[in-house]
Amino acid sequence: MEAHELVDIGFPVQGGTLPVDHGYLLFSALCEAIPRLGYEPGWALHLVDGQRDSGREINLGPKSMVQLRLPARELGEALALTGRDLSVGTDRVHLGMGRVKSLVASSRLRSAVVTIPGCSGAGFESALRRELAALPLGQNADSVDLHVGEQRLLRARVRTVAGFSVELSGLRPHASLCIQARGLGARRHMGAGVFVPPTEPRSNSRP
Repeated sequence: MEAHELVDIGFPVQGGTLPVDHGYLLFSALCEAIPRLGYEPGWALHLVDGQRDSGREINLGPKSMVQLRLPARELGEALALTGRDLSVGTDRVHLGMGRVKSLVASSRLRSAVVTIPGCSGAGFESALRRELAALPLGQNADSVDLHVGEQRLLRARVRTVAGFSVELSGLRPHASLCIQARGLGARRHMGAGVFVPPTEPRSNSRP
């Protein structure tokens, strides 16, 4: 799937809190509303921004959004989420009107968490370099500046996996759009490996 075929659709989310580690729970809730999400490789989920409290939760605010990245031709199905109530674990949230935006090239991208199967320790950066080299970036993968941040745990269906926050810079436009379209690592349906241009610090990026 190419970047020009994809869009992000975001729904303002109202509610009190969500777990910091909400990727799988949100994915499960959305699959109940849109079963197709569970098996469409071209769909991805963004993690929700919010203000981290002193525990294991984020407080939802006026800028918090539930967002999906999907083919533009399939927007109609996603728009059916407008006005839906979702049960995300023990939390309940309400989705507002969907807002659509195209993917935009940026020389810098970041992902709150990237997971690479079988690699969660010292070899993570090398594995990430190999993932970059396997993409048709249109520039040498070694020319991309890569910063691996703090470790973050991601709860999956039957286990918890370790990943890291990642920021990339020095990207040419084609490479930037390619990475946004294809992602890096695994579990994009749970919010991992989904890259966006950095706008402001993510308050829920720490485990």
